[in-house]
Amino acid sequence: MKNQDVIVGALSLVLAVLGMVASSSLPTQGTSNVSAGFYPLLLFILLGLCSLGILWRGFKKVERNVFPSFKWTRIIPFILLIIFYAFSLNWAGFLISTLIFMVTAMRILGEHKLWKLAGIPLLSTFAIYITFVHLFQITLPS
Repeated sequence: MKNQDVIVGALSLVLAVLGMVASSSLPTQGTSNVSAGFYPLLLFILLGLCSLGILWRGFKKVERNVFPSFKWTRIIPFILLIIFYAFSLNWAGFLISTLIFMVTAMRILGEHKLWKLAGIPLLSTFAIYITFVHLFQITLPS
C-alpha cells in the first residue's frame, strides 16, 4: 500500500463530495441550455472518479516509478510550444492554433502513428469547440 496515494485519494474524494453538495445548491435555471451549477458539478464528479482511481492504485501492492526519466529535450520544446500557442490564439484563432498545438505536442511526446496524429487532434479540437461554442455558448478566439 502506498500511503501517499491513499491520503491524497481520500482527501480528494472528500473534496469532490463537498464540491458536489455545494454545486448542487447553485441555480438550475439559466439563460442557456446549461445551468450555472452544471460545470462545477461535472468537474467535481470527474474529481471524484479520479480520486477513486488514486485510492485504488494506493491499495494495490505494485510499486511504479512515477517519473521514469526526466528529459529536458522534451520539456523545453513543450514549454516553448505552450507559449507559442498562447500567442497564436489571437492571430490564428482557436481551431487552427489548437490543431497545430496538439499535433506538435503529440510529436514532442513521441507519437509517430499518422492516424493518431491526425485523428486525436481533429476529434478533440472539434469536441472542445462544439462544447464551448454551442453547449456553453462561450465565444472562442477566431
